[in-house]
Amino acid sequence: LTAMIPLGLVLMTSIAFAVGAAKLASQQVLVNELPAVEGLARVDIICLDKTGTLTIGEIAFDGAHPLAGSVDGWEEVLAWYAASPDANATARAMRTTYSAEASDPAAYIPFSSARKWSAVSLPGAAGTWVMGAPEMVFGDAATDSSTEFGRSVTTLAETGRRTLVLAHSATALSDADVEAERLPAGVAPA
Repeated sequence: LTAMIPLGLVLMTSIAFAVGAAKLASQQVLVNELPAVEGLARVDIICLDKTGTLTIGEIAFDGAHPLAGSVDGWEEVLAWYAASPDANATARAMRTTYSAEASDPAAYIPFSSARKWSAVSLPGAAGTWVMGAPEMVFGDAATDSSTEFGRSVTTLAETGRRTLVLAHSATALSDADVEAERLPAGVAPA
């Protein structure tokens, strides 16, 4: 079988793979094996899971950054989110800093990947707390550099950290809010 393959073919294939790897590297693509060039030759879009494909998928809690004039009780709310039975990996990472027993909420909208936020009204606490992606809770205001909140979100996000906002509304979640999965009125970042 070896005698049937011209010697130049191996050289040309190796050169083609090397040139392809160099072109991919110029576009900031890491090529671990030269045959990857052949595999990527017919690919237009690559979808990656950012929480495990390229890393080990472990999340560590970095810290809270309270805004001036934020509502008291936010630490207890973070502890509730960390201890809730359906806590995702992001919420569970806060258990090292905030720990408590998860009480039954008065009203709760669980986290959804489509919405990228969740909301809870706790018994004995006024209003509603919302935790989620800043741009999904506050839209363009999350990146408005003229506000303390926008500057804080932008600064943290630029460091590569997963940045979440904990917000408060004086309005408690109603059954209609829970059914429609909508934010209560008057949500402000904490």
